Amino acid sequence: MFFGVFSLFLEFIIRAYLITLGLDQILATLLAIPCGIMFAFLTNVKFNFKIPKSRRNQALVYFVIVSCFSGFVQWLLKNILSFESLNYEWDRLIISGSIFIMAYIFHRKYSFRDFKKVGVAIYANGVENLQDIYTKIGQYSDFIHVDIVDSSFTSNPEAVKAYRMETIKALWWNREIHTHIMSKTPSRWLSEVVPYSDIVYIHWECDEDIKAVLGTIHKAGKKAGLALTMKTTLDDVKEWVAIADEPYMAARRLSDRFGQAI
Repeated sequence: MFFGVFSLFLEFIIRAYLITLGLDQILATLLAIPCGIMFAFLTNVKFNFKIPKSRRNQALVYFVIVSCFSGFVQWLLKNILSFESLNYEWDRLIISGSIFIMAYIFHRKYSFRDFKKVGVAIYANGVENLQDIYTKIGQYSDFIHVDIVDSSFTSNPEAVKAYRMETIKALWWNREIHTHIMSKTPSRWLSEVVPYSDIVYIHWECDEDIKAVLGTIHKAGKKAGLALTMKTTLDDVKEWVAIADEPYMAARRLSDRFGQAI
């Protein structure tokens, strides 16, 4: 919102300056609007959406298209509603503000769809201090990733304390909770993790009926993800990926705490 308003003021300043130089109002407007659009794009890319450099040209194209479409809708509304003109600046502020949400939704969906999310991983055991983690990161992360590792997947794991999921959800109540179950029998943990998870990942390498487990997660109204180890080929899992909502490539090795290759 801040960058959008600031880009409008920049547009007003440039337009007014060009008019003082003797340019026609229409020409001054057509030159000023692209300056405001570029300012909004560059500031959003730098501060709000971390778009990779390789995708920025594509993002700019979408941004310009959405911005021009927004401008056309504003012009259309002004004419259809017989909007009583105050002056150029107030007209732009009032009408732009009224359709800001529409433009924002389109920008999120198309212009800045390649921005990266950052999550924090937490083990569902009794070792990590949840309150201490919360104190350090607060609500900064986009999502919380919870790892559950039991003895069927690796030797000598820390005891799983799935009941801590309730505390995790209470601390990060407004963030997505992604739960990664590293177990040959993931269904044994579903009743404890599903109520507090938005996405539940199970491993293709488990010993259970994958379709049935994914179905159980879906019936609970949650997204079901399929986790793969580095040694799993896509040909092995392509029929299951179509069923799952989210693919996830797990690390080749667990942390040194668990010590054994998956």
